Amino acid sequence: MKSRDYIGVIRGSLIPILTQECRDGYIFKQDNARVDVSSDTLDWFDAQNIRVLPWPACSPGLNPVENLWDILVRTVYAENRCYNNDGEITAAAFQAWANIDQNTITRLITAMPNRIFELIEKKGKAISY
Repeated sequence: MKSRDYIGVIRGSLIPILTQECRDGYIFKQDNARVDVSSDTLDWFDAQNIRVLPWPACSPGLNPVENLWDILVRTVYAENRCYNNDGEITAAAFQAWANIDQNTITRLITAMPNRIFELIEKKGKAISY
C-alpha cells in the first residue's frame, strides 16, 4: 500500500465513522509502518487537524487490530484450508470478518489499559498479548 492509498482508506472509510461517533474528538492511533509515518501521510493528518497518538516502534501486542487480523487469518486458514483463486479467499475473508462477534472486539478494546500497564511494567519489552 502506498501513502495515497492509505490516506484514501482513512478518508473514505474511517474518518466518516469517527466524525459521526466521536463528536467530542478523538486521537488517531496507528502503527509505525512506513505508510503510516510517511511525510505525505503525516502532512495529510496535519492538514485535516487529526491528532495522531505518538507510538513506539516495534510495539507488538498493543494494537488490538493485530489481534483481529490474527483471528481472521486463523479462521480463513483453519484446518489448513487452501483456496483455488482470489475470489475464494476473498469470500472466505469476508465471511470470517462477518463472523467476528462484537464481544470479541469489545474485549480486545477494553484490554488496552492492561496492555499499557504490562508494557510499562516490562519497561517497553514484549508483552503477552
